Amino acid sequence: MDLFQFQAAIKGLPEATLRQFNSVLVSQLNAATRTKVQAAAAQFSRGDLASFVDKNGVRRTMRIERFNTKTVSGKDTTTGMSWRVSPGFLSLVGQHPTAPTAPIYGSNAGTF
Repeated sequence: MDLFQFQAAIKGLPEATLRQFNSVLVSQLNAATRTKVQAAAAQFSRGDLASFVDKNGVRRTMRIERFNTKTVSGKDTTTGMSWRVSPGFLSLVGQHPTAPTAPIYGSNAGTF
């Protein structure tokens, strides 16, 4: 069904039905957006370096600190400024090294 056939099919529907249909469409669009954002964010990990171009055309590099619903938060490595950026605008610069595999002994680890 193309757009013109779709428009013809819904033209005579009552307002209540159109509102229900709108609710279903909005839910589907939101789910599709969440899926795309999550897929884009999956290539990044906390602590990674990522770059993006800000609204002034300046390339920024940030260390990723947090994953939000639609954005990734981090601090600019040069200025320390906080940024929230859609993961679709980020490019991976460097991955955070993995955590050490050796055990870490804290104050409650006992005496040796």
